[in-house]
Amino acid sequence: MRKPRAPLRQIVFAAGDAALPLMIPVILLGGILTDILLRRKPASVAVIWIIAGGDPRLNRGHFSKIPYDFAWPG
Repeated sequence: MRKPRAPLRQIVFAAGDAALPLMIPVILLGGILTDILLRRKPASVAVIWIIAGGDPRLNRGHFSKIPYDFAWPG
């Protein structure tokens, strides 16, 4: 049985939510093809994009706890 089609409003909201994460390949390929990211690591640019604004669902309060997550036991 087929599911009913999503309303246009829901499609527009889903496209808006996916716009920032979908910019990662555009930034990486654009940087590599224009030789901006030739010596720099393209993966680090992607990580910075995700942390800075690519995914608004990230819990920003967790960043202050990162040093404690990597502490050695004992």
